Amino acid sequence: MTCRNTQFYRLYLMLPLIFIASTGCSNDLLDLDFRQEMVNFVSEISDYAKAVDSTFLVFPQNASELSSISGYLDAVDGIGQEDIYYGYDGDGQKTPADVTAELEDNLKSFTDAGKLVLTVDYPFNDPEIPAFTSEIIPRINDTYARSSENGFVPYCAVRELSHMTVNPGYEPEVNNYPLALDSVTDFIYILQHQESITRSQFLDSLSRLGFDLIVMDYEDEGGPYTPEEIAELKQESKAILLAYMSIGEAENYRFYWEEDWG
Repeated sequence: MTCRNTQFYRLYLMLPLIFIASTGCSNDLLDLDFRQEMVNFVSEISDYAKAVDSTFLVFPQNASELSSISGYLDAVDGIGQEDIYYGYDGDGQKTPADVTAELEDNLKSFTDAGKLVLTVDYPFNDPEIPAFTSEIIPRINDTYARSSENGFVPYCAVRELSHMTVNPGYEPEVNNYPLALDSVTDFIYILQHQESITRSQFLDSLSRLGFDLIVMDYEDEGGPYTPEEIAELKQESKAILLAYMSIGEAENYRFYWEEDWG
């Protein structure tokens, strides 16, 4: 594995668990322990990256139950968890209590190990544009209160993750100096900017918001962000940057997907 943009030095890994139907699968495939295979994969990524730069950060997203497998917590620096309070069954819908309880219990393994837990919830009805109505504001407040009570760092976003959402009452304070991981109190999760703004406008706006940590895509439709762009974003925002990569599923809806990949 080669890091093309060494300015990031942080990785946010999308890790949905893999479930294989029995029909048409070979016995060798069925005998695989897919959870262990994913733990091995993440551990190898972490070992390689940290050998190159000991400050490299690895954050998986979802699959928090992997914390029970030996070696996983040692391989990661934190975790992102979606839908813990809102969005599990659909945008704007409250997550079932039993699911929330299970996820909170899984994530406690991370906080007990001193790992940063980022929660991302989807309380908005519209998947693209946030609306701060009297119906939605209580969902946002509920999310932030419950996440914070558990020692997590919360954020509410639209499902498409294409809007720089700043939730009322939870505005970040501008950072005056670069932050350490254990100082993070807020973050933003945005993968692609809206078509109405340019790449440079997006980066400039993002740098001025004041979030402690930014989860963003490695590239936009114009290609990978350059080392110069990332260096400037880090300098202006003073934030920790995590580059999003999906290694747990083939995202054929992504702009860089090519049809001949199958």
